Amino acid sequence: MFLSAGWQRRRARRLIRRSARFGDAGRWSEARRANEDAERLVRALIEVTGARQDRRVLGSLLYNRAALLARLGDTERAYYAAEDAVAAYHSVDPTWGSPKLVALALTGDRIPPAESGGLYRILRIADEAERNHKLAEIAEPHGIGWAEIQEIIAQAADARARCHRLAALTADGSARLESANLDTPAETYRQLILRGDRYTTLDLDRVETQIAETRQLLAGN
Repeated sequence: MFLSAGWQRRRARRLIRRSARFGDAGRWSEARRANEDAERLVRALIEVTGARQDRRVLGSLLYNRAALLARLGDTERAYYAAEDAVAAYHSVDPTWGSPKLVALALTGDRIPPAESGGLYRILRIADEAERNHKLAEIAEPHGIGWAEIQEIIAQAADARARCHRLAALTADGSARLESANLDTPAETYRQLILRGDRYTTLDLDRVETQIAETRQLLAGN
C-alpha cells in the first residue's frame, strides 16, 4: 500500500519525539529502537524523494543513534553510526566538510550541489580553465536559505566532532584517527562565526571542549 511522503514524515517525527522522551528518561534501549524505526521510514522516503530535508533528518537520527549506542556501551557501533551521520550530512553540506569553503558557500549565489562531491573536489582541479568549466557545468542555485545553510554546515561539523571522539574510544582509535584533522570542526565554527550570524563563541567552546576530550582519550590509548 502506498503511503504518502507527508504521512511517513509525520510518523517519523512522532518516533523521533518518542526516542527523545525515552532518552530523557534514561531508557536507552527503547530510545534506540524508536530511533531505528524512524530511520527506516526516513530511508524509504529518501529512496523515493531524495529530498534535502529527509537527508538532514537521517543525519540527525544517526547522530543521535551514536550517542545512544555509546550510552549502551556499544562503542564500536556508536562510531559507525557517527561515521554514517557524517556521510548523511555531507550529502547536503555544500562545503563537504571543508572549513575553507564556508565563506564561498555563504556568499555565493550559485554553488555545486553536495551530491557532486561538493566544492572541495572541484576547487582542487589545478587547471583554471577546466576548474571554471566544471563549476559552470554543475553549478545551480542552491535554493537554501541563509539560516539553513549555516545549520547544515554546523550539523556536519558536529557530526564529525562526535565521530572523532567515538573513534578515540574504540580499541584502534589511534589508527582510525591517524590522518584525521581533529581541529576541522572548530575551524568550521570559526568560519561560521566570522561569516554568518547564527553561531557564537559558545558554540565554538562546546566543540573545542569535545576536541580536547578526544585528544585526552587518544593520549590514554
